[in-house]
Amino acid sequence: FWTEMITHTSSVCWDLVKREGYIAIWQKPLNNTCYLSREAGVRPPLCNRDDDPDNVWFGTLMFLIHVLLKTKEVKIGLQETRINLSSPDVVHNSYMAQMDIWIRFLR
Repeated sequence: FWTEMITHTSSVCWDLVKREGYIAIWQKPLNNTCYLSREAGVRPPLCNRDDDPDNVWFGTLMFLIHVLLKTKEVKIGLQETRINLSSPDVVHNSYMAQMDIWIRFLR
C-alpha cells in the first residue's frame, strides 16, 4: 500500500513532509513548476487551460489536475480582538442552548 501511495502522491506533485507509523503529512506544491515539468502521459493529466476549476457542480467527475492560478499575495494582519472559544462559559452556554433545541425537537 505504501509504495502505491508514494507513487500517486509523487504523480500529483505532493512532497512527503513527515511520516510516523500509519500517519503521513504531505505538502501540496506552491507553484506550477512540478506540474509543468512532468513527463508526457503521467496520470493524472493536467486540465485544459479553458477548464474552469470552480465549475464543479453537476458536471462529470474527471481525474485531472488544475494548474495553480496566479494570485496576488495578500497579507492579513492579526485581529485586535478575539473571542476565546475555549472559555468554559462560552462553551457551556452554547452547549446548553443546543441541548434545549434538541430536547424540544425530540418531544
